[in-house]
Amino acid sequence: MRTNPDQGAQFAQMLVVDEEPLAEIGQIVDVFMEKNMVQQCTAFLLEALKNNRPSEGPLQTRLLEMNLMAAPQVADAIMGNHMFTYYDKAHIAQLCEKAGLLQRALEHYTDLYDIKRAVVHTNLLKTDWLVTSLDLWAWTTAWSASRACCRST
Repeated sequence: MRTNPDQGAQFAQMLVVDEEPLAEIGQIVDVFMEKNMVQQCTAFLLEALKNNRPSEGPLQTRLLEMNLMAAPQVADAIMGNHMFTYYDKAHIAQLCEKAGLLQRALEHYTDLYDIKRAVVHTNLLKTDWLVTSLDLWAWTTAWSASRACCRST
């Protein structure tokens, strides 16, 4: 890992390619993260988690979490590809908000308080996205979010 990170990532991929992996994915992630190899860890996890299994939810969360802290634009791209569905959406929403990805945070929030807190930053949101989202939210949520937007301007 230390002398050639990319070859280390390829080797890690070979360890988990079969139905019965030779090593636990979480342990491999730990090794990558001990060396602060976020890019290689991301590449490894994207391949290892490509089947989007419910049992891999914690690893999906960890992938998004590490990228939201180190490279938010990468996390944004991963979420934009809709590859994963079993991660902790509430936790990821909070991290998205902290990373300045308010649109992604709002896509994940379900609690009205969280939505109202984030939606008031209308200057950071695309207007067409906000209008579409208001249509998708439940009527009471959309109404409360609209009122919060109006009060903030």
